[in-house]
Amino acid sequence: AGFSESEILAALLQMNQYRCHPPLPDQEVRRIAKSVSRYAPAPTPIASMPFHGITIRNGKVA
Repeated sequence: AGFSESEILAALLQMNQYRCHPPLPDQEVRRIAKSVSRYAPAPTPIASMPFHGITIRNGKVA
């Protein structure tokens, strides 16, 4: 199960205050939380998906 709109909003408001300079207005953060909460959770949590790494050669992804 994914996060509820109120859980997303709480997290975004906190991140907005600590990480964004200048922070977005609260109304904009609420709009974002409402928008993203419309989507169903991913079937597989991203943290459990395998990561195969990226190879960089001469400053380019190989």
